[in-house]
Amino acid sequence: DGMLLREASSDPLLSCYAVLIIDEAHERSLQSDVALAILKTAQAARAGGGGAGPGPDTAGEDGETGAAGAEARPPAVSPPPWAASPPAVPGPRGLSPLKLIVMSATLEIDRFCEFFGGAPAVQVLGRSFPVDVLFTREPCTDYLDACVTT
Repeated sequence: DGMLLREASSDPLLSCYAVLIIDEAHERSLQSDVALAILKTAQAARAGGGGAGPGPDTAGEDGETGAAGAEARPPAVSPPPWAASPPAVPGPRGLSPLKLIVMSATLEIDRFCEFFGGAPAVQVLGRSFPVDVLFTREPCTDYLDACVTT
């Protein structure tokens, strides 16, 4: 998350990226929480839902468009989560929408989905495998050699 914060300090929209994967999201810290907030802001801005004011193709509060003669785009309709992703349509700033994949083995799914505006969740069930713990009868001088020969 430190590298992501450093990158976002010079490019808040993270324009070099189309997809970001955040792994081990349950390992929360101040840095990771700030990084998730920055990602949420960048994602909204690139989708046309954020920013400081009307962009070149968005309507302001008075209904006027940001650029002379430019028409506002209709809101994008999200496909269902199981459908194939359509080609990315550039947002108001000319950037494709930022896609986020947040992964964790022990994540509070509802809380993260709510934070990201009702984002869909996919649960992949894992399997547990038995682990055998073996002990030596006597101390070894070379454990690597003992593992290979037994």
